[in-house]
Amino acid sequence: MGVHIAAADRLRVGATSPFVLGRMALAVALSGRPRLGGLIDRVTIRILRRRLADYGATG
Repeated sequence: MGVHIAAADRLRVGATSPFVLGRMALAVALSGRPRLGGLIDRVTIRILRRRLADYGATG
């Protein structure tokens, strides 16, 4: 029992990982700055709420 990961799946991960990880690293680095911390928090929460709405979650 398990999930088969095909070569196409590995290619997708390889193609999207730099974007996702780079964006996360930038958010972490900027969140510690006094003037940008609040903005980064608001953007992150907005994105999370949008994702949850896409998944059908309410709140």
